[in-house]
Amino acid sequence: MTFRKFALRTLFVLVILVLAGALWQFRTTFMLAFLAVVLAVFISIPVSYLERVMPRMLAVISSVLGTLVVALSLSHWLVPAIGTDLYELALRLPAFTTRLSQAYTELSNQDMLLGRILPPLTGDLDTSSLTPLRLQQILSNALSAGLPVLISGGNFIFTLLANLFLVVMLAIFFIAEPKVYVRASLYLVPKHRQAQLLGIWSVLYHTLRTWLSTLLISISITVVLVTLILGSLGMPNVMVVAVFAGLATFIPNIGAMLPIIPIAVFLLVSDPGQIPLMVGAYLGIQLLESNVLTPSVVRRQLSIPPAATLLTQILAGYIFGVIGVLLAVPLLAVIIALVRELYSYGLLHLRGLAVSDALPTPTPHARDTRLPVRVRALRERRKRRHVRVIPEENKHE
Repeated sequence: MTFRKFALRTLFVLVILVLAGALWQFRTTFMLAFLAVVLAVFISIPVSYLERVMPRMLAVISSVLGTLVVALSLSHWLVPAIGTDLYELALRLPAFTTRLSQAYTELSNQDMLLGRILPPLTGDLDTSSLTPLRLQQILSNALSAGLPVLISGGNFIFTLLANLFLVVMLAIFFIAEPKVYVRASLYLVPKHRQAQLLGIWSVLYHTLRTWLSTLLISISITVVLVTLILGSLGMPNVMVVAVFAGLATFIPNIGAMLPIIPIAVFLLVSDPGQIPLMVGAYLGIQLLESNVLTPSVVRRQLSIPPAATLLTQILAGYIFGVIGVLLAVPLLAVIIALVRELYSYGLLHLRGLAVSDALPTPTPHARDTRLPVRVRALRERRKRRHVRVIPEENKHE
């Protein structure tokens, strides 16, 4: 190896290490850009239908405004409904705590065995001793202790809104002129590889679009089932619960349990005795939707192993945080598409081959190498046993 080749390879390795370090330092920005790409693909679905009847730029503006209106309408509808019931639940909490302590004391006094097992209540849960002065002191102490939390919460909300604005603007830029970014990427590869790169861009786009289509199908099924079944059982604010359950489908495995929170909040305010019934009915809906209805529709379009999804969620959550958990499934779908196109099809040339064709024929075990010979010998022996021998003198009769 010449010194020039050694220097070039060393420089290549150093560049790769620098790029890996930069990606690690700016991993949150990378995930925000990926979220913007996913949002751009989502907006491109209505754009592809609208540009048949109007210019593309007008279709993009209409789709972006429609998406923003739907998102703001859902936020304006969901947040006040849950917030109002949480506020009413907080107002009823002292009386509920007093009732709970009285029921606990009566239960422990009625049964001597339970009285020995259950520990006595050491705290004073009676709210009648809360004088205005005492309440003012409690509120003052809570405010002084919670002021840093409020400041950090305000910073979190400001950062969240800034990141959301950045994602929306990047998505608008991506969807407005997608060919500009594709054309710029072609300058990074040799001429004989440009057609392959265009094919990879097309595959990635259709992969994300297929995932979004299957997600919309899953959300629709969840919303319809929750509305019909829980609504027939008398669930308060059933449409809010249904929409919340549908949006929670965006997070596989974990999102299935999130709608239990609004179900519990609404029922604690109206009728706490219905919580077991409603939670059981919702879990039945989730079991039916995730194991029977949605897989029969989704697996025909996009097949991702559940174990790989869960493992990707854990790794993405550890590396990227909450946004990694949200985008674990599309990130895994993109990685699978890249490995398939670049490695399996590009390097191994397995395009068009089934798994059985790609795998070599397994060699038999050492003990089984003579088995086919023995089977053929046994068949020949059986044939000879069934041959009828006719004497020579009986042939002419």
